[in-house]
Amino acid sequence: MDEHNESKEKASKIEILCEGGIHVNICTHNDLDGYISAAILLRKYPNAYIYFSEPNRLHETLNSLTESCRNIKNGKLFILDISAQNQTINMVIRELKKLRNKFKIVWVDHHATWSLNIMRAIKENVDELILNMRARYNAEIVYGLYGMEDEYSLNLLNLLMGRSEDKEWDNYWRRALEGAKTHDRVNRTTYRRCVVQKLALNEKSEETNKMYFEGVKIAEETMKYIKDKPHMVMTTRRGRRFVIVDLRKVHTLNYDILRREIAKKHSASFLLLIQKGGDLSLQRGVDSDIDFTALSTKFNGGGHRYSYHISVKTTLKDVLKAIVKFKMPKTIFIENFIKTIINEM
Repeated sequence: MDEHNESKEKASKIEILCEGGIHVNICTHNDLDGYISAAILLRKYPNAYIYFSEPNRLHETLNSLTESCRNIKNGKLFILDISAQNQTINMVIRELKKLRNKFKIVWVDHHATWSLNIMRAIKENVDELILNMRARYNAEIVYGLYGMEDEYSLNLLNLLMGRSEDKEWDNYWRRALEGAKTHDRVNRTTYRRCVVQKLALNEKSEETNKMYFEGVKIAEETMKYIKDKPHMVMTTRRGRRFVIVDLRKVHTLNYDILRREIAKKHSASFLLLIQKGGDLSLQRGVDSDIDFTALSTKFNGGGHRYSYHISVKTTLKDVLKAIVKFKMPKTIFIENFIKTIINEM
């Protein structure tokens, strides 16, 4: 009951904000690229309201936005850095159709795993679909469109790319963003929104300081995990080394540090992360020529050449095979996915 009342209160608050003149909404990916993309856009639209989402939950986020801004007309909605997965795209399209009479919708992305039919369906239901498959980061595209005349926006892009001249400034905001991403499960969206907004203004606060210290703690825990935990290293048929990192029993880690340091430690071309719930994520390691888009025809995942995510969906065949082998169906799916990686990558 409390959760229901809290949701109603949140929706009412957002409605009031919308009616008060906040007609720009930003729906961005819940990772560093998504945060920086949103921060650059906030430099142009400082009163925009931010939503955070994931490829497999975009339809839920858009539905929430539809409910929260029922009275909006002639608004603007930016969708940044979210490659909606093939298995949820029909629900995403359904929500976009509801939003068309409220917002001008601009979708900016650098993902390349959509089929031509999906691409066509998205184009029919947004005002602008801006794709640059060659961009490593989505924030590069956002900067080129909205930030090139703003010197601080270049600082934000350099933060993402690891090219900041002010290392102390860089470290502070990286840790603050990571702390906001993982701290306090109930209020983390509020903390994320606060930190991204303060980053866009280059203003520290009590909240950003709190998130900075959380981020420092998470970074230390991540380095300890990398040092103490053994990981399975395998090789594909093409000779690429990859590391399997099982995170199903791990609570909070800094994924950027995890990916970078484990790849360096094992000279791995890429990493396979097994996340809570069994979802799988492929992340680039030391191999700059890696390209995960070849997997898009095999599985209904989402991502781009350097990163690929898939929600595990077991089939009847997986279930039957699991019964015979006395294993969980998700384990069978993961084993089949690993075999595909070995053959295709």
